[in-house]
Amino acid sequence: DLGIGTDGGGSVLAPALALNLYGMISPLICSSELSLYSKKSTDNIVFRPSIGFIAKHLEIIDEVFHINEEETTAKPLNVLVANTANKYQDDIRDQFISNIKLPVSHVNLSYASSSRNQLMEDLNAIDFDHNILVSFEGPVDLFEYGDSLSGHYSEYSLEQQQKAYKYYLKVINMLNLSAIIVPSASNATGTLLVCKSEMSHINTMLKLAYTLQFERSELEARYFDINYKEKL
Repeated sequence: DLGIGTDGGGSVLAPALALNLYGMISPLICSSELSLYSKKSTDNIVFRPSIGFIAKHLEIIDEVFHINEEETTAKPLNVLVANTANKYQDDIRDQFISNIKLPVSHVNLSYASSSRNQLMEDLNAIDFDHNILVSFEGPVDLFEYGDSLSGHYSEYSLEQQQKAYKYYLKVINMLNLSAIIVPSASNATGTLLVCKSEMSHINTMLKLAYTLQFERSELEARYFDINYKEKL
């Protein structure tokens, strides 16, 4: 199955991770149609929405994304790995560093979840012509529901909103970047891959995403996989 939605400020990437699914957004998807629209975010940032995909398997997203796209080779890019925002992400970052076969560089990001402008400044400082950014998200909507509307009423409601642990996935679309969210064995917590919105860059990002695939728990498979056969 494939879910299709519009993403302005994280409305595809965040639900995907909250449900331990893969998500992808890019302004290259239906770009001519979406160029006719613009919206204003809850914090008054004007943007054009992107189309995004959600699926249990990365292969499905990859196949659908390339349906109407010409075959393009992947471009050699540096892998730029960010710090983590909280203790729930540390194991995921450690696993990424230990498993990746490519040389990596490191960058410190603010993870200022209460300020989209600061998050955008962080990403604007990245050289996406030559790098793929690897950052970390979550646990998304596990402890609190991180909706901008519910968080705008008071300092307390804003503080509670931040416990949804949504970071750079909220501003990917606003900067016309492309991204893939990759779930992990940790509930609602995963890896965000970000790149320039060009096919050669996206193909490189997809290749990197395939190296991060994980084995879902048997209990999850028993509940949600229609092809599940119990091990004897």
